[in-house]
Amino acid sequence: MSSPPRAERGGAGSVLTTARLSLVGGSTSRRPQARRAPAGPRSLAALAGVILVAASLVAGCGGNGSGGGKLTAKKATANLKRAGYEVDKVTDGANKAIGPDGKLNADVYLGIGHDPDGKRLYVGAYFFSDPAARTAYATWARVDHVTGKRREVEPVVEGEGVFTSAGELQDELGQVVAAARGG
Repeated sequence: MSSPPRAERGGAGSVLTTARLSLVGGSTSRRPQARRAPAGPRSLAALAGVILVAASLVAGCGGNGSGGGKLTAKKATANLKRAGYEVDKVTDGANKAIGPDGKLNADVYLGIGHDPDGKRLYVGAYFFSDPAARTAYATWARVDHVTGKRREVEPVVEGEGVFTSAGELQDELGQVVAAARGG
């Protein structure tokens, strides 16, 4: 017949049970059956860590290679120029008509027109000292308000800035943001 199962310790906290099974023809075989322990505090701590990292990236905290702190228009301009990007800076009336119903006014607008290799870019960075205006613009900028369609390239919030692109590649915008951070 069959013998009672025997428990053995496996890797990564699992318990393996070996059972003797009777098969047709009278032969027996041992087959390990994996039983996993329920999710414990370790997995909750890992989840909390992932959430903390994601929240800090969205908020634009840390990761700034330009001396730490929040990314500002001044730091972004210096880092982009040092990396070889062509940058036009507008501070007087920096796009007073942007945002829903033209109610948002960025403190500074950076037009990034060419990458270090001379390739034409259509990237803009809007810097807001008001966090509510920055959040509103980042949400609003996801849609092309001429066509009414969602943009292919999602805006990126970094420090005080919201980086947008009329181009077609998210990676292209990501490279500009990395250069603005000093990386």
